[in-house]
Amino acid sequence: MLDCSWRSCWFNALELFSAVVHPFPENFGGTTEEMCLHVKRYPDWVLAVVVVAWGTTALVSTWIAQRIGNLGSSVPMRRQAAATGETQ
Repeated sequence: MLDCSWRSCWFNALELFSAVVHPFPENFGGTTEEMCLHVKRYPDWVLAVVVVAWGTTALVSTWIAQRIGNLGSSVPMRRQAAATGETQ
């Protein structure tokens, strides 16, 4: 099943960015040694951009999850407070 959530699209965009600015060599075999060498050759600015983008994704995802989680749990409390005349 195709996952089209905003997070998966964002992750794919990050991977595409990485592939465009620092593509695999033509004779890349996918071994652990080759992967380590490929990552070792990454330009520092690419790693900085990707780290900031992944960190932003984690922050935004956590914020959205917190907002969604608190939305449902806060509605009954507001109704109860309104029924009893309490203020929050």
